Amino acid sequence: MGPKSNVTNRDAFRSLLPGLLVAHRGEYALVSNGKMAGAFRSVKEAVISAQSRFPDQPYAIYPITDVLDRGSARETTRTV
Repeated sequence: MGPKSNVTNRDAFRSLLPGLLVAHRGEYALVSNGKMAGAFRSVKEAVISAQSRFPDQPYAIYPITDVLDRGSARETTRTV
């Protein structure tokens, strides 16, 4: 797993963003394997959840905002 996983996560997030803006604006989305894994009030909460739920899998955390800023995402690739 590598950069392709992050592209899949990014694409999944972008497709979900309109609905997420309605329900979770200002929170952080946790995405793994191209699926939404949760919305969190802080990056710290999202990281803790990701590390416990996906210890050996890539995941990404995106701020749920109107602006898609590539530098604002936390994308993590883990190799097993």
